[in-house]
Amino acid sequence: MKEMRELVAVVDSFCKWSGLQINNKKSEITSFDYARKGEVPGANKITVMGEPVEALPATKPFKYLGYRISLWKEERRRIKGCPFTWGERAYVFEKTKELIKNISSSSYTPAQKFYLVKVGILNVFRYSAVMTGWTWRDLQELDQLWIRAFKQALGLSKSTGNGIFYLPTENGGLQVPHPAPILGRAALRYIVFKQGGDIQDRLISKLRNWLAEWGCQTILELQREMNFRTLERDVVRGPEALAVWLAEKLNTRISWAHIEA
Repeated sequence: MKEMRELVAVVDSFCKWSGLQINNKKSEITSFDYARKGEVPGANKITVMGEPVEALPATKPFKYLGYRISLWKEERRRIKGCPFTWGERAYVFEKTKELIKNISSSSYTPAQKFYLVKVGILNVFRYSAVMTGWTWRDLQELDQLWIRAFKQALGLSKSTGNGIFYLPTENGGLQVPHPAPILGRAALRYIVFKQGGDIQDRLISKLRNWLAEWGCQTILELQREMNFRTLERDVVRGPEALAVWLAEKLNTRISWAHIEA
């Protein structure tokens, strides 16, 4: 709390000197003590320029650059994977279900509805996919929602087989993508190409943790190790792990020296 008050005091001094004003109605403060697994006492009493700031529970997601994160997860949510991105994951599922309902009740033609599913529902996932702690179980559940949306868009019954959606167009199918390759390809682009940035740094850092955890010396060893793991048990979690698993399944051998260094 001492450090937080010192930072706020610096902001107060700068505002007084520059004449700038802070909109406290659009400002929030949140805190979490990871050692005690609880919120920091007194954080809700912090003021800016003498005015109170809304205190946000550590378990409540907030938007940062259009992405929903929280400092911790709700106790009632037994989530495997990242405890900080569950809000974005929940949002993707809720928004997907909302869009499915809206599209199905619209007066558009089947072709228009099909297009809306592709550009609307799928892009809800694409926007934040690589930064969210998805599990294989999550991706399978999301895939079923997408198939449901496409069926409703085309006026098909729930009992219609799913094969037509997965088959490539040259074989008479609709070639609907699965969330896993979308996520895997996005992660591979960030990992393989030395473009820099926070997202790449985060993925590479997590990959190095995987190397240490599974006792592997190289990414190639990690690829082979993940090939023997069962995705349904959620052993492989997160976009970086899925990217490595996908590279192995595609029989792709990549030298990622900038990760192993």
